[in-house]
Amino acid sequence: MNYRLISALLKSHWAIDPQFALNSINWVNDLLSGKTEIEPASEEKYTPYATKPQASDRYVYRAIDEAEKGSVAVIPIMGSLMKQDQLCGPMGMATLGEMAKRADNNPNIEGILLHIDSPGGTVDGTERFASIVKNTQKPVVTYVDGLMASAALWIGSGADEIIASTANDEVGSVGVMMKFADFQPFYEEMGVKFHTVTADQSSEKMKMFEEIRNGNYKEFKEELLNPMAQTFINAIKENRPLAEDRHLSGKVFLADKAMGAFVDRIGSFDEAVNRVYELADENKTNNNNQNQATMKTDKVNEAIGVSALEFPDGYASLSLAQVEALENRLAQLEQDKEKADNDLTEKDNTISEKDKEIENLQNEVQELKESPGDKHSEVYKKIDQKGKEEEGKEEMLTDDDLKTYNAIKR
Repeated sequence: MNYRLISALLKSHWAIDPQFALNSINWVNDLLSGKTEIEPASEEKYTPYATKPQASDRYVYRAIDEAEKGSVAVIPIMGSLMKQDQLCGPMGMATLGEMAKRADNNPNIEGILLHIDSPGGTVDGTERFASIVKNTQKPVVTYVDGLMASAALWIGSGADEIIASTANDEVGSVGVMMKFADFQPFYEEMGVKFHTVTADQSSEKMKMFEEIRNGNYKEFKEELLNPMAQTFINAIKENRPLAEDRHLSGKVFLADKAMGAFVDRIGSFDEAVNRVYELADENKTNNNNQNQATMKTDKVNEAIGVSALEFPDGYASLSLAQVEALENRLAQLEQDKEKADNDLTEKDNTISEKDKEIENLQNEVQELKESPGDKHSEVYKKIDQKGKEEEGKEEMLTDDDLKTYNAIKR
């Protein structure tokens, strides 16, 4: 019935508080030997739900998909965490992550509260769940209710704010570890002979495992544990910029000793829920301001290659690359303006020349109107020999005809 839990115990890498792991050795041994069975846990403790404070300060609890408008989704992160659901225990991180995504997409949910009391769990599944928390569109508040260590810290640190229930809550344990018990010598003393046979093409199949059995941990640390730990550390640095190197070496801190690094304030569960509402209201105001700012800065957005600048607290920050892009765009605009000015000047000169040509042509036309023509023709009526006008059509004579006529007339 507990094969998923047993499988994780046997094969997984864990980001878990070392003291918790050490104290669990006897229980794990009893579980693996079949002496202990786990009874199903209370669903109420581990199932995500939606809540909405009423005027009477009483809470209404519903399934997230049935949430009333204006509700807060509560995601419990309790106990040892594994990627998949435990048959006799809490939901796995894969399911919890999907529940967080559903809450983020639910129009009736204002924000999300992570209710955490966990020593951590398997590395497998943690990074994905932590990424979902960090990338939600709605505000997320983490509420530490006792312990938030290792993998649980990785997940919870992605929230917008972290609230601890008391000053004595424990937070920290950044890091990755592996505990390995080599039972082979014990069985060999009992006469059990072990044989390991690998295919010719699989020379690396057992190499790292055998190195660990021989006490050579270098390769295992360099190729597996160290990269996992560095990914974990980088995520914490990004999520909690005030965390110092001393906070990232695996130590566990009391909440009041880790203010700024891992905790933002001490408060109650009710205060944590109300803080989700406050952040949701702030987001709505910021989104309105952002929309107005985007409309006013569309040219700048285009110049630096972003869809919209963000204006937290009314100010926007640009990277060096964005500043260079903006500077290049301004220089290009200056060049375009200079070229346009030159083109305009050239067109003005052309127009001035055309105006002069038109003026000259108009003067020539006027002169032609006022001067006599080069040649002219006279029109007369045809006269017969008796000096009487002939009836009929008037005719026009050519210059030669006119000369002849004038000669005869004289």
